[in-house]
Amino acid sequence: MIGILNYRVGNLQSVYNAFNYLNEKVFYINSAEDFKKCKAIIIPGVGHFKKGITNIREMGFIEPLNLYVKEKKVPCLGICLGMQLMAELGFEGGENKALGWIPAVVVKIDHDVNEFILRIPHVGWNEISITKPTSPLFKGMVKPSFYFVHSYFVNFKETKIREKYVSSIVNYGREITASLENDTIFAVQFHPEKSQTDGIKLLKNFLKII
Repeated sequence: MIGILNYRVGNLQSVYNAFNYLNEKVFYINSAEDFKKCKAIIIPGVGHFKKGITNIREMGFIEPLNLYVKEKKVPCLGICLGMQLMAELGFEGGENKALGWIPAVVVKIDHDVNEFILRIPHVGWNEISITKPTSPLFKGMVKPSFYFVHSYFVNFKETKIREKYVSSIVNYGREITASLENDTIFAVQFHPEKSQTDGIKLLKNFLKII
């Protein structure tokens, strides 16, 4: 079954509904024991970085996440905040150590770019640019558009490291990481469960991966 990590943040139901629409068996991960039933793990999320990682830590999810995702290679998809929590550090609500799966930090989008004032949060539909044409997550997709809602993004300091992990970008005043992948770990900054046709296609691709 597909396990959705229930760490008390928003948006769980819409993710559940999307997989249910695809006739996929899905359930909420409420305890460390639940990980044993997962053929894949979804880390969803709409909310505050500090609150999210604090909940994951206090609910005892750090160790089983590392065991099943990092060691046992159970496929994992992070969505929005779920992607950000895969980084090393996040700076929403102070400096907060995260899961550390991706060598990057989560920083706020600069609202003042080239004398233009950007609206923060970044909300709405945007076409992404796929930087890894071989990415299985975007198989069969050409210039897809997805729905974004976020004020922070995953940032890499070094180009070579960014090229290794980033599979797509979106332009919002600057290039912003739209998706990541590394081995069996996948993550998207946008919301496929709210992105209609392209979102459903991406989730179908993820199901093919697993």
